[in-house]
Amino acid sequence: MDGIEVWNSAWSPANERAVELWHTLLVGGNRKFAVASTDFHRGGNIASPHTVVRAEALSAEAVIDAIAAGRSYVARDTSAEIGMQVRNSATPVQHADIGDTLLRSGGMQAEFRSNTAGRLRLTDQQGWFSDTSIAPGTVVVPIPERSLWVRAELRAEDGSMIALTNPIYIQHPLTTQSLLPE
Repeated sequence: MDGIEVWNSAWSPANERAVELWHTLLVGGNRKFAVASTDFHRGGNIASPHTVVRAEALSAEAVIDAIAAGRSYVARDTSAEIGMQVRNSATPVQHADIGDTLLRSGGMQAEFRSNTAGRLRLTDQQGWFSDTSIAPGTVVVPIPERSLWVRAELRAEDGSMIALTNPIYIQHPLTTQSLLPE
């Protein structure tokens, strides 16, 4: 299994359990990507939820490659747009987008962008390190030194998911490779 569908149809306890399972796999060192999809049997809301992919080109091969690399996020509908980058604080031009890996060089920060208000939660392999209400716009959050990866969840007031990102991986300079297996 390279990835896991964490969200199908309206947000439900089953989706919550799928996100928890995926998170447990990440904590265990497994680089698994998350996707969301909509089953279309009798009408309803197509693209609710859906996976937004950062692909190199508009081709099936490029989209599949981007999904496999985790260069995507999932959202409840097409109105929710998010993005996240991790930057080295000392050299902010060095950054990684969702699904990418960045070499740690001193302090690091996550820059989260959203066109939707909600509760932003950031986590790594040791648990949640930021939980705050945000307005539409950009939020910058320091990343703990311990972090091997960072991912974000944006939730509505009722706790339902608005969107979540795949991780951005952080390579520590003590190693020549990321501390997580590929």
